[in-house]
Amino acid sequence: MSRLKTVAFEIVAPVLAFLGLYIAGTLALGGLLHPIFGGDRMTLFAWASLGAAAIANLLCVFLFDRFRLHLGILESPGAILGGFAKGAAVAIALLTAANALILITTSFRHTPGNGIDWVEIFAVFVPAAIHEELVFRGYLLQKPAKLNLWASVAVTSVLFALVHGGNPAVGKIALVNIFLAGVLLALAWVWRRNLWIPIGIHIVWNVFSGPVLGHEVSGLSLPKTLLRTVDPGPDLLTGGAFGIEASVFLTLAELGAIAFVAWRIAAVPPTLPSATYEGLSAAVPPPDGSVGGTVAVSANEAVSTNETES
Repeated sequence: MSRLKTVAFEIVAPVLAFLGLYIAGTLALGGLLHPIFGGDRMTLFAWASLGAAAIANLLCVFLFDRFRLHLGILESPGAILGGFAKGAAVAIALLTAANALILITTSFRHTPGNGIDWVEIFAVFVPAAIHEELVFRGYLLQKPAKLNLWASVAVTSVLFALVHGGNPAVGKIALVNIFLAGVLLALAWVWRRNLWIPIGIHIVWNVFSGPVLGHEVSGLSLPKTLLRTVDPGPDLLTGGAFGIEASVFLTLAELGAIAFVAWRIAAVPPTLPSATYEGLSAAVPPPDGSVGGTVAVSANEAVSTNETES
């Protein structure tokens, strides 16, 4: 089988099937769940899309990979809690650093708010974040990553930014920061091949920036927050109406985190064997250690073998 046909059969077809299943599943579950959630469109979409993403991942891993592709979801309780805790720590550190720089350099301040809406967090924030990780760091990232990791990271991060392009008050810096967040979330999976790390980053990122600190979350203003924001300064520094995700200080924090995770990936070469699918390994030669640098080779080898890890 030619290289092009092999790639089309083993990579492109499964990815298209995943997207089709995800879209169809979201529409179907949306119809089924509508009587439950009624006019609450945000909650309806959060749960319908989460269910569709989970089903699409499960079906594609079964149909195209016979469960040989390990997505990093079905982990031990310790790995789940540990991964989530690592992700939470990353999110809090980045947002705290960016928020502190905003407070130091502008007139921006926090005042006491009216509390946290825990129902909204568990009804919307949690399922929405898990849904996006299952889509953009699940099968859609990991299947093409077996052919080219960095291309897969770049493409899924661009898509991740584009789906937020219709959010209120979105601008160029916001889209750049969301793209960088996509890269960071993808590398967090590459680092440990545990999807609960990016899930932890994503959930705590949204909760800490919005319900806790009082910023808008991707342009969405919340009626109840632990702290409120007052005396907004320059949009370039504070993020303006889109929230802290449009601040250049967050850009710097994300770039620093990406550099750190990339360094860790390069510093700890994978110990897994280099086997891959028979057809793909025959059509696509293994990476040459003399080309692409240590980071590229190590990460690609890690991804090409995670289906052997249970």
